[in-house]
Amino acid sequence: MEESKQITVEVLLRPSDVYSPFSWSWSAIIRFLLLFIAFVFLYDTFAERSSEDHTEFLRQSAWAIAFLVCAAISLFVIPYLRTLIIFRNSPALKSTRRITLSDDGMHFESTDSTGDYKWSLFAGVMETRKTFLLKQTAYAATYIPKRCFSSPEEIQIVRDLIRKNFKGKYRLRRSTP
Repeated sequence: MEESKQITVEVLLRPSDVYSPFSWSWSAIIRFLLLFIAFVFLYDTFAERSSEDHTEFLRQSAWAIAFLVCAAISLFVIPYLRTLIIFRNSPALKSTRRITLSDDGMHFESTDSTGDYKWSLFAGVMETRKTFLLKQTAYAATYIPKRCFSSPEEIQIVRDLIRKNFKGKYRLRRSTP
């Protein structure tokens, strides 16, 4: 009979665990792509008019640059600032929590709450370069940063538990030697 594995970690989340604007995720790639398309469109539009009145071209270029700066701020800076505000205003995010993963699911324990969650609760599981995300919905997840594990072997145990017990869709990284 196979031995039941269990792993417990102490987690104190940081804003960078939840949101990093320059990570290579699909959402970040889409943000970069949108900004690039806007730049190409504006450049094309104003390049055609460069042979016209020079002052008009400069005025329109200034508007294009202002638009691109606002677009960059709205696509990258505002979501990060929103994450910082959420962390600042939520007392629960400032406290350490203990998360235990086992064949039965996840046991969550903090100063504010305690709960046992079966694997069937989660809608999906995703592993990024820095974090495990156990998604309850498309907009809510339990984050377990890899920095909280004491060794690479513990990270591999978490992967094994997910592969063995989670019946939904998951995306895990390959094991590193």
